[in-house]
Amino acid sequence: MSAMNHIASNTNVCFRLRTNQSNYIKFKKYTAAGLGFSGGTSQLGRCAICQEGQEVKLSAVTDRVVRHELCHALGLLHEQAREDRDNFVDILTNNIKPGFENQFAQAIFTSTDIGTYDFSSIMHYYSTAFGKIVNGVTLQTIRRKSNAADVNFGNNNVLSAGDRFGINSMYPFEQVCANITPLAPGELGIGQSKTVTVSANKTFNLTGIYMRSGQRFQYSTTSPAWNNGNKTTDCNGYAGSILDATRRHGDITVMALTGEIFLQNNSDNYTGTYFKIGCSRTLTGTRTGFLVCFANDIFVAYGDNSGSVSLTVTRTL
Repeated sequence: MSAMNHIASNTNVCFRLRTNQSNYIKFKKYTAAGLGFSGGTSQLGRCAICQEGQEVKLSAVTDRVVRHELCHALGLLHEQAREDRDNFVDILTNNIKPGFENQFAQAIFTSTDIGTYDFSSIMHYYSTAFGKIVNGVTLQTIRRKSNAADVNFGNNNVLSAGDRFGINSMYPFEQVCANITPLAPGELGIGQSKTVTVSANKTFNLTGIYMRSGQRFQYSTTSPAWNNGNKTTDCNGYAGSILDATRRHGDITVMALTGEIFLQNNSDNYTGTYFKIGCSRTLTGTRTGFLVCFANDIFVAYGDNSGSVSLTVTRTL
């Protein structure tokens, strides 16, 4: 989400959640062994023959890697693949790991150079990219002609001015993003879900789910049994007695699965919004923030709060 928001805020491009479009990109996580290296890979531009989405494959999820691969999907090739690259860099082919030579191929007849050669481009490889390792040292594969000692290139994690110019030259008409709310980290797209475990013996169970006011969510549970002392109940809870008067939210039954909205995901910065989730419920959010969950009681009042609930949260609107 951060990568898409960065590109959208600096270029004419907008990213929209897919509904039923036949051409779309999707992200897939790989191990470094599964992908063959630590980083990412993407089709160049739109893939006309991809039947079930165009994969952006990632074995490393960093700002630079994801933004770099998204730029490939938009149509940018590596900077060192330019037709004029031999005027600016030397490719040290003998130092390249066997099998990765194609990563340094020029695209003389299949691409168009835009602007001037850009060492600050997010599409430029670093000096030892795909280099052989000899005696624990990674060999240099790209050497700058104007200053051979300068190896400080290929490490930019933001779009350079040249990157922005290149993307906008391919997408010359600015898209209106004002009515498109970018997804925040932890925010679910429509139809997406996340399953978390809510333990009764935790004060707050952080879910990492970001919710906005007006979004609608379906809550459902499996394995709903948990205990309060010698009392066994489920996530709908039970009516409290006078001994249960000190539960956290008096209008929600004891041990009922309860949600609160926090401003931050890693703190107890509570917004004042709480609601009963129970074992199954559909609710529209009234406050924006991070969802936390717990059993509705005050833990010091009971000898045992054991068991857990598996909660699935699905965004429906």
